[in-house]
Amino acid sequence: MESSTKNLTVTLPASLIRKAKAIAARRGTSLDALVHESLQKIVNSEDEYTAAAMRFINSPVKYKLKYEKWLRSDLYER
Repeated sequence: MESSTKNLTVTLPASLIRKAKAIAARRGTSLDALVHESLQKIVNSEDEYTAAAMRFINSPVKYKLKYEKWLRSDLYER
């Protein structure tokens, strides 16, 4: 966790908050920690996607799509 933190105000439906609090209680954690964990997973997933995309773009092997010309008779049975 980063050393500096900031407060964030979020407006959510009461039913969602109630259910999230129950989940946090079952896990023995706080709602704040549950939200932090969920947001961290989203950010990590995006970071992994971006890193994979950059590896693909910067790859020494350039992937090319091979387009084949199709005949109508290849696509439809008669």
